[in-house]
Amino acid sequence: MAENRFHELLGLPEEVTDPDYYQLLGVVRTEKDAALIETRFKERMTRVQHIENPRHKEFLEFLKGELKRARGILTDEARRAAYDRELSEERVQELRKVLSHMLVDGTLSSVAEISVITEGQNLGLEGTFIRQVVDEELKRAGARRVSANTNGQEQQAALNRKAQEVARQEQQARMAARIAEQRARMAESQMKAAEVQVQAVAAKARELHNRAKIAETDRRKAEQQVQAVARKARDAEAIARKAVTREHLAAAKVQMSEQERKKLEERFAEAEGKMQAFAEAAREEAEALREHGLKWNRLALCYASLCAALVAGAALPSMAPGAAESVRTRL
Repeated sequence: MAENRFHELLGLPEEVTDPDYYQLLGVVRTEKDAALIETRFKERMTRVQHIENPRHKEFLEFLKGELKRARGILTDEARRAAYDRELSEERVQELRKVLSHMLVDGTLSSVAEISVITEGQNLGLEGTFIRQVVDEELKRAGARRVSANTNGQEQQAALNRKAQEVARQEQQARMAARIAEQRARMAESQMKAAEVQVQAVAAKARELHNRAKIAETDRRKAEQQVQAVARKARDAEAIARKAVTREHLAAAKVQMSEQERKKLEERFAEAEGKMQAFAEAAREEAEALREHGLKWNRLALCYASLCAALVAGAALPSMAPGAAESVRTRL
């Protein structure tokens, strides 16, 4: 007998090998209480999360995904209605396949019909609806109901076993399809998450690129400002050098003027001393010659003037012609 991990891990009835979302959460099809559905979901999820058997690792991940999907569908009216229609069609098709294998000889025994009804109930279908499907299949296949006898029972049992085996294979195929579907959903979610991450990285890269461009622009502006400041500094240095040169020239001129002034003062002092000496000598001569008359007196004065003129000419050569003319006038 094939392993029923829904029974082993979730405690579902052993005959339920391919549970729908109602069976998975342990609620009836007519249950509308979202709080109860949420409670059953938490109970199932807690039970699954406490299982640590590594042999069931992959199947446990599948169960977690199925429980979340079941909770999401059964608590959403629109999604639940669509799921109910899809589930009903799927179960009816499965029941019709089981019947088609039982009706290969054109008959359906009472034992086989009971087996079909039981199988339909395991699929979650109501008994009245199952009998309606059986009648439709009998009519479509042109088969008839017969009472069971020994040979017929054996043949019917063989057909039932074959039908059940086919049903199990189909259940396994559906389970594999559900697992593959969930893996596809997980892969799609991971792909979307990866796309979001790629977009985020791309946005970050664009932002960094823009920041780099702004930084490069700022660097160029700063470099231009530094160059402008350097030019201003060079201009200021040149102006300062010119100012220093002018100051040195002015200081040199002042120093030269001061030296010339001192030389002139020295020459004037020397000339003044000589004039005083000659004047004193002239007075002495005048006193000595006063006795000899006015002529000699005038001569003495002229002599004194001449001496003074000579002294002045020695001090300032430009004054010599005027002094000589003054002496001639007096003579």
